[in-house]
Amino acid sequence: MQSVFWQFTDMARWQSAASAWHGQPKAGFEDAAGSYFSFGGEADAFTIPENPLAGWSAFVCEAHFRPQQGGEAEQRFLHIQCEASTDRALLELRSTPDGWYADVFLCVNGQERFLNDPALLHPFDRWATLRLTYTGREIVQWVNGEEELRGPAGPGALTTGCTSIGRRLNAISPFRGDLAWVRFAPLDFPADPS
Repeated sequence: MQSVFWQFTDMARWQSAASAWHGQPKAGFEDAAGSYFSFGGEADAFTIPENPLAGWSAFVCEAHFRPQQGGEAEQRFLHIQCEASTDRALLELRSTPDGWYADVFLCVNGQERFLNDPALLHPFDRWATLRLTYTGREIVQWVNGEEELRGPAGPGALTTGCTSIGRRLNAISPFRGDLAWVRFAPLDFPADPS
């Protein structure tokens, strides 16, 4: 099994790879994060016609992003949806006046599990890495390499599907901020993507 690393550098490449493109995500660059795409928190999003996690019974899914203040309360910036079922995986955040907190969601074999805690706030306008780990028995939420929450999840694997970047597939909960990369890997892959 090979890891998959999506780095958001070349806007033309991702426009050609997308099955749908919405709004006007913008490209940016800075030394600390490298290249990234900016999403305005309204219509900016695109869909990739593949599920990089398909067939894996244990995996890591993570994103390096920078949330901005002023977005909707619920923001889904990575949504993987299976074709023939309700099974899916999401990396999300919840925005509050005092900061944001992470929210990860996984549904495998119709069994849903989410993790979030409003007390675990993080500041806006700073780069962060949100990771969802699925062991086949539980899911774990990490922010910046620190474990925040864990909970039970039954065994299974996601099937083929597609991935929405910047909002949920049904066009709600748009992300306001910057996204530098997303990584998908079998669970035994090293944690450091560099």
